[in-house]
Amino acid sequence: MATIPGTEQPNTIEEFVIFIRRRRKSLKLSQSDLAGLCGLTKEGLSRIERGEVEPKLGTVLKLVKILNGQIEVRWK
Repeated sequence: MATIPGTEQPNTIEEFVIFIRRRRKSLKLSQSDLAGLCGLTKEGLSRIERGEVEPKLGTVLKLVKILNGQIEVRWK
């Protein structure tokens, strides 16, 4: 999934949403700030961070780019 150099790589959607929340907080971004940057509502981002919905691929790509991460795609 997404990685930040020097951090552990998330392998599941549950780990990815934890990654998003931690990275957002480490960059001192509010949910409103990050949501606005990637074209989501605050409520939409909150639902992703709580694991209630899985983000679409386009949203994942935007989040990774904004959070200065890298993404690796593996087909199974």
